Amino acid sequence: MIPLSSYGLQKPPAPANPIIRVALIRHFSHPNDLFVRIPANSELSTSISPTPIAVQEESDVHVSLQNHQLHVSGLQGMETINCDSVVFTPGSPQDTIRISLATYPGADYQGDIRLSTWALDGDNGILIVNELPMETYLRGVLPVEMGADAPMEALKAQAITARTYTLTCLKSHDYPYDVTDTTQYQAYGGADVDNPRSDIAVESTLGMVLFHDGKLVPADYYADCGGITAPGNGPQDYPPSVVDAPPGSSTDYCTNGKYHKWSLSLNLSDIQRALPEDILNNVGNLKEITALDHDISGRVLHLLLIGDKGEDIVKAVQFRAMLGFDRLRSTLFTINAQPDGQISFDGKGWGHGRGLCQDGAMGMASPPYNMNYRQILLHYFPDSEIMYYAVSY
Repeated sequence: MIPLSSYGLQKPPAPANPIIRVALIRHFSHPNDLFVRIPANSELSTSISPTPIAVQEESDVHVSLQNHQLHVSGLQGMETINCDSVVFTPGSPQDTIRISLATYPGADYQGDIRLSTWALDGDNGILIVNELPMETYLRGVLPVEMGADAPMEALKAQAITARTYTLTCLKSHDYPYDVTDTTQYQAYGGADVDNPRSDIAVESTLGMVLFHDGKLVPADYYADCGGITAPGNGPQDYPPSVVDAPPGSSTDYCTNGKYHKWSLSLNLSDIQRALPEDILNNVGNLKEITALDHDISGRVLHLLLIGDKGEDIVKAVQFRAMLGFDRLRSTLFTINAQPDGQISFDGKGWGHGRGLCQDGAMGMASPPYNMNYRQILLHYFPDSEIMYYAVSY
């Protein structure tokens, strides 16, 4: 694939539309038992046969894990199949495959569904991977990540950011998938969440991605930066920290975000229960928490935990994970000991803070600013260029 600048081209090049492998973890994890409803005129391929099996009628297939193999049953006129992996391919790109569990009514997905045995760190079960073209995948990302009712220019900025991020994930690890459907990568809801408004944002930015210094931008994003985005790990890292407000203004673009400002009060005993064993062994009964240092955006880098047995230094991002990302919403906080013995974390924003601020993008696209997607992206990714990621003209 060759990146081609979008500027000066009378007709945009044909965009690259690679197949994205999405591990469906959010609702399914790695089950031992699941159901697959495949549409008429589908195909089924297994690891034990090179020839696909044609399925003429809509079928409900039961797949279970038995003796470290997939046990596939329910196909009319066919015996049960035992194999290591199976792929369901719908006859048309518009057709959907429904996956459900006994405890979950299920969701519909376009593209192929690949099932295989999974075993890692004691987690055994069935790995469910949705394989589909990137542009179709993005239609299932935007409504979950930003919401289809967001301003259109913000949705376009989100589409370009998500497309760029997706490309940076390809072949980035050795797992048999590129991304999961969780916020560990990007939240993805499949065909059930498709919405005409967010679909327009994907289609109108078809093939557009962000480049900087000749490379794809590390296009991270999150909910709310709290008024200033986070820097990289070093002075040369990209993107840099930017103030999320118009020049000379004290009103943040993301000021209307639901968690632009927040507070969390916890007892020391509540915090102690969230600490892993190795830290507890060093600290003992927790007595005090102090912020040691901050980055240039004001985010806490390290915390000093003091107990009756000793001290330990913990990275703030790890401390946030211990307490829960939905509780300690960012590392842009101050710590205050309350008279009642509680510890108050008074913070701003939600998320890691690096790259595109979703609430800020929505604020920039709304009155009184009314900025377009190019202005939004250049704010969060300075000196970047919007290009077509394409195969050829």
